[in-house]
Amino acid sequence: MIHFRPFHQLLSLILALVPTLAFSAAVPNGITVFPSVLERGKTQEIVVHGGGGQGPYELWTSFAGTFKQRQDGDGVRFDVNLPADVELGVGAVQLSSSNFLSALRLVFVDELPVKVIHPAPHQSNNAAMVSLPITIAGRATAKESDFFKMQLKSNEVVSVDLLARRLASRFDPYIRIWNPMGEEVAYNDFDRSFGADCRISFQAPEDGTYVVEVRDMRHGGGSENNYVLRLGSFFMADTAFPLAIARSGSNRVTAASSLQQETLELPPFTPSAHREKHRMIVRRPGVPGFSEIPLRVNDLPVVLDVETNHPAVLAQKVAFPCAIDGRFDRRGDVDWYRIEVEKGQKLTFRTFSRSLGSPTDVVLRLVRTNGTQIKELDLNRSMEPSLDHVFEEAGSCFLRVWEGTWLAGRENVYRLEIEPFKPRLLAHSPSDHFMSEPGADIKINLTLDRAGYDGAVMVFLDPPVEGLKVAQAKIDAGKKEGEITLSLADKALLGRPVRFQLAVKAAEGSDAVSGWVTTQNAPALKWLKERRMPSHLNGLITGLFR
Repeated sequence: MIHFRPFHQLLSLILALVPTLAFSAAVPNGITVFPSVLERGKTQEIVVHGGGGQGPYELWTSFAGTFKQRQDGDGVRFDVNLPADVELGVGAVQLSSSNFLSALRLVFVDELPVKVIHPAPHQSNNAAMVSLPITIAGRATAKESDFFKMQLKSNEVVSVDLLARRLASRFDPYIRIWNPMGEEVAYNDFDRSFGADCRISFQAPEDGTYVVEVRDMRHGGGSENNYVLRLGSFFMADTAFPLAIARSGSNRVTAASSLQQETLELPPFTPSAHREKHRMIVRRPGVPGFSEIPLRVNDLPVVLDVETNHPAVLAQKVAFPCAIDGRFDRRGDVDWYRIEVEKGQKLTFRTFSRSLGSPTDVVLRLVRTNGTQIKELDLNRSMEPSLDHVFEEAGSCFLRVWEGTWLAGRENVYRLEIEPFKPRLLAHSPSDHFMSEPGADIKINLTLDRAGYDGAVMVFLDPPVEGLKVAQAKIDAGKKEGEITLSLADKALLGRPVRFQLAVKAAEGSDAVSGWVTTQNAPALKWLKERRMPSHLNGLITGLFR
């Protein structure tokens, strides 16, 4: 996928001159890990800086493996051995000792051969030669580009995937690819599906040596500016259609990019009841390398849009509750739907695109049959607009759905869920890790998002953790903030990290009013934003009782 964005080239010059305060904020107990990628089935060394307290240290990972601390060299060093069948994709590491606990740090687990190239050559005429497929572990040097070169055949299709922001790195990359004549053939500084990270699929126009240039748009560098550069012919999928899968039964989805698509059968699975996302690994048979695609998990009846639903007189009639999965196949495409409502009925409309890998900016307008507007959900409200609306009169109304920037293509898909309103709860934890004072409990201040329920809220461990209990677990009625207390029932857990997840539910009335506790605003994770937050890590909290 190639995007030419001269505005971003100008922006890079501006940002180089303006301090970026958000990037200078220190993360409490933050650590740096190099390299930020591990190859499965291999033993590799990683170096951790930023550890406090007293050793010996332990390294925890969200994926399987064995770890041995080394005593030599700078920083805390571990030999990491990953099994050949370890889970692929974005994972997390965490450093701890009896009196120190770090924030989570994200790393990538790959099946491609991994090579650490740091420092990389900063001149194109001595670029580092690499053989495809390969994954390069790099680190930006301030005000310098890194250069790599590769031999390609005419018409060879190459996928270039650079992970930085998806790993919570401060590296804000752009990529240029130069042909054997020194002419630019591809450029990317902002992937439509994944934001500030760069992804390019291009076809070599001729045989020869091609040069890849990698640079920080903000001209930064250092230990917080790691990147992972993946090069090969693997299928670099952007999104899937439909954007959701059911909790039970088999699922069939089509993974797509701007250049290619594959239809995949997914086996049945049973995710946690309060989880709404699942990540799918996408491969081309017989080709090394993979892509990760996020999918929503939902059991609503599915309606697929039809291309004959435009203009309004041909609106596609749908019955709620339902989930509409649509695609904008052509520029200027508009989808029209018709629903029947009762007077005083309250419905919830939720759109999904960016958080599921789609580059689509969805705009939704509710329209009466006489053409007058009821309500519009646009991009000024949210990246993925949603609405709870009470209808003042009974009858038919239209839903007009379109892409806010008028872009189109096989990857421009969206999901619109329509349901009768149900009260909802969502809680936010300010961090992904907490340490107690010696001999004390752990206290966590939670922030609540309430929708239709103002009563008292109970906080509980989901799933339960043996030896850990929520001693003070109630947030009072009407409050949007509250402090909970965690305590140990098993003193054997003192000085050892305890990992858990929290959920919330109504303290009175229906148990159906429930939700979970997210950590997406934790200092080490918040700049991932929702579209890049690994769903299996969101909500994971670690406590250290001392």
